[in-house]
Amino acid sequence: MGLRNFIKKILLEETSVSFPIKLSGSFKVPDNISSKGDALHSFDRRKSDKFGGYMLRGTPIPSKWSPYVKLDQGKGINQVLEELYKKGVSADITDLTVDVNNDYSVNWEATIDESSDGKSYVGVASRGSAGGGADSRAESQIGPLKSKNPKNCNWTEVLDLNVTSPIKIRQFFLKYTLCEEGEEPNDETIEKENDLEQEFMDWEPGIYRIEGDEDWIYKLNDDNMWEAKKTDSSDFLLLKDSLSSDKYEEALENLKMAVLESDKEGETTSLEEHITRIIKEETSPQAKVLSMLRGIGFKKTASAVGGVENLFKILGKNKELVMEYLLSFFDNLNLSYFRGNPILSQGYETFLEKSSSFWGGTINVYDDDILYILKDVPYELYKEYRKDLLKELIRRYPEINDGNEVYVYKNRGKYGRIDKFYVDEKNNEEKTINEDVSLQEKLMKKLQTNGLKKTIGSVGGKENFKKIMQKYDYYTQDILQEILNYELSELREESEDWGLGEMSELNQLNSIQELKIVNLVKVNNITLYVDIHANNNRKDFDDIMSELRYRLQSNWNDKILLLENEIWNVSDYGPGIDW
Repeated sequence: MGLRNFIKKILLEETSVSFPIKLSGSFKVPDNISSKGDALHSFDRRKSDKFGGYMLRGTPIPSKWSPYVKLDQGKGINQVLEELYKKGVSADITDLTVDVNNDYSVNWEATIDESSDGKSYVGVASRGSAGGGADSRAESQIGPLKSKNPKNCNWTEVLDLNVTSPIKIRQFFLKYTLCEEGEEPNDETIEKENDLEQEFMDWEPGIYRIEGDEDWIYKLNDDNMWEAKKTDSSDFLLLKDSLSSDKYEEALENLKMAVLESDKEGETTSLEEHITRIIKEETSPQAKVLSMLRGIGFKKTASAVGGVENLFKILGKNKELVMEYLLSFFDNLNLSYFRGNPILSQGYETFLEKSSSFWGGTINVYDDDILYILKDVPYELYKEYRKDLLKELIRRYPEINDGNEVYVYKNRGKYGRIDKFYVDEKNNEEKTINEDVSLQEKLMKKLQTNGLKKTIGSVGGKENFKKIMQKYDYYTQDILQEILNYELSELREESEDWGLGEMSELNQLNSIQELKIVNLVKVNNITLYVDIHANNNRKDFDDIMSELRYRLQSNWNDKILLLENEIWNVSDYGPGIDW
């Protein structure tokens, strides 16, 4: 046996893998966590507090959440796929099941097997949403996901999770490979089965009508496939064969509201009568109404039981359900800016704006505008849950939720303040210091005591910090070092969501132990000469230095130049290095 074949044999033996590989795990949402609905569909990890099921990224799990999360094999799906890829093994995730339980717990199982198409799938990404409008929000996230990962190819749907209990959740799980040379990155085609058809498998075949649609008659045939015909026509057409895939999906969504006609000749059943019949057939009032609610939505169910008050008398004022009901009215949220400040609108109705000042500003909410959006909601119900509703809406937008106090006014004239609170009920720290000291000096003292990140947070963000300090020469070497450390720290946090497509950048970032400004030159520009303290012998940091240069110029001052001075391998120093 030649040397080359001998080495190849050893490598094959070392990388041998026993397929299939079974992975499983579970997690439960803590009772006292914020935004429980959002936490329930954090199958991997959400950014706000790092809670999630860690089913993709795997370990390590933060100690704060480890009592609530279990990985039965000690690893996540992407951990295993990456390990196999590094071993040169072509693997694929062939099955994924996720069960969402009524007690706000989740169980999942995955199967990884040898790739049948020769492609090496290196990871799974997940995007989704919860509550009212979850379907459209989830679907709108797929394009941006692929656009932000141009080095990944062969996006294929593994699972389209669509549940309605205990809350509505729509979540997509997509597997991907690394793009090979010449391979197009952002293939917009996602291979998927039509799960909407499965929803009608338990429906009774027969003639159906949709309330308000007088032009069409629908028939669910014995194969549980939909047919349709014009009211004045005699022939039914099979919808799947007659419509494009997009129009067919749209038709199936609409047909969820279809009502079966009565078996009695010439007699049809109204929506209210249909619901009343269902109620009589059920045993638990809560179960039957909840079943209707998940099938036809809040508005029609409320109408059928005589109003929202009756609806919640039957269901009880479950906070999650009330919040889901209120949030369903905010299905067309739009964040925009006016004079540099963010404003939030539902459609064309602006109800929230953030005002800024040298002291950080406030988040102003206008009650009359919200009442217009919620005109079909009983005022007492809205009033009881107003604060929770506003907190949830604000938490969705980091551009708004940066720790400022929320003021609720009756109208845009800021007449009659109704309420004030902090979203996280913790940012009630005094933001001004003694009046006998200038604002700039106060901030300098705060900066020296608390560091840059806390100081920025105390005045409502970087822009407010810069406004306060604009007449103060704060671009000293010490403060510039703080700014550089701050941007490096922000970059490290963002890198936790990077994948194999950013492996080179991630290796560069992980190789940096410290960036040290060794010289500052202020002539026409603010030039920083930086030594890179590396924890290995890497010599190339161009990508990370370029990114930091861009952040310093766009976030702080466009005259800042970041130049590499020396690279030091600090791992060469210290006990035991050469042993």
